Amino acid sequence: MNRINKALSLLAGAMLLAGCASKAPETVAPTFGELATQIWQAETALKTPAPGSLTDMSMAALAERQQQRLLLQQRLLAVDLAKLSEQEQIDHAILAYRLADEIDQYRFGAHFTPLTSESGFHTF
Repeated sequence: MNRINKALSLLAGAMLLAGCASKAPETVAPTFGELATQIWQAETALKTPAPGSLTDMSMAALAERQQQRLLLQQRLLAVDLAKLSEQEQIDHAILAYRLADEIDQYRFGAHFTPLTSESGFHTF
């Protein structure tokens, strides 16, 4: 009887370990709040140069930042608005507007006009 219990215990243990090992890790989608924070932090990082240096305004760097913004916009637009609270819908609209504005500025060549009445060295 003791041998049967040991054998059953070993078999049950092996089955539990095999079940755990074969289970694929679950990916958890971020909540909207987490996604909004990630987008805000990424956008801030895109606009902030490294300490002691100027923003890289080369065409390659501008194109890379544009691609990163397009990816952020895709993630944001994939959110189901019906599942968000009213405040989250407002946050979503603001983030979507800000990203679209940055994307449009690149698309329409705003980086070729560094001085405007609203921005430039004279506004600091």
